[in-house]
Amino acid sequence: MSTSEVGEQPVRGTGRAARAASWFVVLPDVEAARGIAERLPAEQTLRHPSGRPLVLGRWDSFSERNGRVEIGEVGLSAHVLESVGDRVRVRGTASGLRRVFQAVVDGVVVASDRADVLAELIGAGPDPLGIALRLLLPGAPWPLAWHSVWSGVSAVPPGYWVELPSGRHERWWTPPAPDLPLADAAVLLREALADAVSIRQQGKGKVACDLSGLDSSSLFGLAVQGGPVVALTYQTDDPMDGDLAVARYLVEHFGASHDVLAVEGAPLPLHGMATDPGPFDEPTWVSGHRARIGTASARAARHQAELRLAGHGADELLLPPPVWLNDIARRNPLRAARIARQVQAKYRLPGRTMTRLLTDRTSYGEWFANSLDRSSGWDIVDWGTPPGVPGWLSGAAVEQVRDAMAGTAGEPLAEARGMHATLAVVHVGALGARHVAQLGEADGVPVAMPFFDDRVLEACLAVRPEEAIDPRRYKPQLVAAMADVLPAQVLTRTDKADFAMTIGRAWRAHRSELLELLDDSELWRLGLVDVDAVRRVVRGPYVEDTGGPVWQLLEVEAWLKGLR
Repeated sequence: MSTSEVGEQPVRGTGRAARAASWFVVLPDVEAARGIAERLPAEQTLRHPSGRPLVLGRWDSFSERNGRVEIGEVGLSAHVLESVGDRVRVRGTASGLRRVFQAVVDGVVVASDRADVLAELIGAGPDPLGIALRLLLPGAPWPLAWHSVWSGVSAVPPGYWVELPSGRHERWWTPPAPDLPLADAAVLLREALADAVSIRQQGKGKVACDLSGLDSSSLFGLAVQGGPVVALTYQTDDPMDGDLAVARYLVEHFGASHDVLAVEGAPLPLHGMATDPGPFDEPTWVSGHRARIGTASARAARHQAELRLAGHGADELLLPPPVWLNDIARRNPLRAARIARQVQAKYRLPGRTMTRLLTDRTSYGEWFANSLDRSSGWDIVDWGTPPGVPGWLSGAAVEQVRDAMAGTAGEPLAEARGMHATLAVVHVGALGARHVAQLGEADGVPVAMPFFDDRVLEACLAVRPEEAIDPRRYKPQLVAAMADVLPAQVLTRTDKADFAMTIGRAWRAHRSELLELLDDSELWRLGLVDVDAVRRVVRGPYVEDTGGPVWQLLEVEAWLKGLR
């Protein structure tokens, strides 16, 4: 493998690759790869020993050693390429934050970190089924949640290599056994987070760090030990929100800088989404919050921070779903029954629900096959949340979804119901977090999310679920991990900011733009929605049960319009 040929005269273009802040395409060692490479606006290239291109694109950080290449946050959260003989293997991260896509281009299987770059290479547009799946509530079940939205482009499952040129998948990662005592797992988490933050700080004059709840407070507490940090806090319009008071206390405690964006100065969600949905290769919730998230990048840049740390991923990892009780009951029925009584009191569940939670033996395949017709009220005891079908989804779209589910093997992410449910939530969370990272790159200040690092992921998955599930305590593993980092009054917080008032204001303020967005609807052109029914919801007040699904639809519509 040759060294990176930085500074080569790149192929100029105006396509998706040319507009993306970073991207890469991996090619097998075949002659047809030269023609594919000539069509890409690459600024960097690594070559096979034959001289043919191996990987080309635009990236900030990479390492190359003994036939192994890492692109991204090297050693922490990166794509990995291995070239052995005439074979190339490509993988992302176990969490799913670093995704890999594949497609057949000119008869050759190639891989990329961006789905839109591959779609442009093969001249493909959005896949109606992939789009329909994004309209289910809150989303499609695994593995359809990972389905690409581009025709002819498929997504490699997290934890798997894709081999070129065959296109075969091979597992490289399995979750750890959840058998560590809480105290031991907390030590692993503390060490993993400390390394994740300190390694990212190396060579940087200053970093920014979101500062609100326990997750970002943990990253902040670690970061101030390694160099200059500016904390970034939003003031919300929730009068019961304690984030700002705690953030100010922490900043004073550690002697750091603090940038607070007052509620009246913050752009509302949905601002600008209809006209500029963002630099994303898929529909995403991030487009509806682009302006608000973008202010964090601008503020970080104003303070000359070279990186922004964010706490995305902690909720997915550190709030184990109660369905773990189904697995605990098989090993320790009495312990499961005790925790179940606490869960029942917290969620006010009927006794029959708790009995099912502890005793149900439905396989994932059985659950998946019938999930479209299940009541969403059972999500706390099932393998996952059954997908809801909104009333404005067309009959043709529903049939596409039904056919896809009937033709898909419902294989769980893990044999244990709780581990599957946790991983499914992590992977879905990684979908959005990946787009936060894409936005940060486009805005000029990279965003790092250490909770999605594989080492952090494994530390969180290794804890005994019977110790991590405690309705009386908030994120006990993280609290134990940060015991010597954060003050006690921060560790004992149980409140969390509520953005319901902000969402309602955004709905009212941007109603006219949302209605205009629905004119000449791309979703209607694809035959997926009843636009008149959607308009009726937009014209009314924001109610979570109806407005939430339509908000999700509007993000998809804005993304489709952005492709024009």
